[in-house]
Amino acid sequence: MTGGGTGDPGGGRFDDAQSVRSLSADQLREVVASTWRASGWRVEAADADEDLFVATRGEDGETPRERRLLQVLCGGREPSAPTVRRAVEFMRRHDADGAVVVSTVGFGSGAVAVADAYGVDLVGPAALARAVDTTDEDAARDD
Repeated sequence: MTGGGTGDPGGGRFDDAQSVRSLSADQLREVVASTWRASGWRVEAADADEDLFVATRGEDGETPRERRLLQVLCGGREPSAPTVRRAVEFMRRHDADGAVVVSTVGFGSGAVAVADAYGVDLVGPAALARAVDTTDEDAARDD
């Protein structure tokens, strides 16, 4: 990613979960898509829904080897069990191998229980900050 210095929500490096929490919905979607793309995934919007993406990688001809559904939620209350169930429904609709729900505010206990039951990966603000930081470090080593 490019952008300003430490903690810059415009695309720079994140120091902590608070930097992630300060992102607007558009910035969060861009950060998530950029981070996954930097890790070798192709990321596209799903069904014109602003918070859902389909990420694929390892394409053999026309068929991707891996497909993940990404649900990106910004601000508000902690995602609940129905929110994670929605990700599971979209995962099945898009024939994805798994789902990842990203939230800037963490997750409620109901969401965690549903995620555990269905194998959905939950990424809160601290985990996203670490992922962005790791991606930035990998990019710096490649330069």
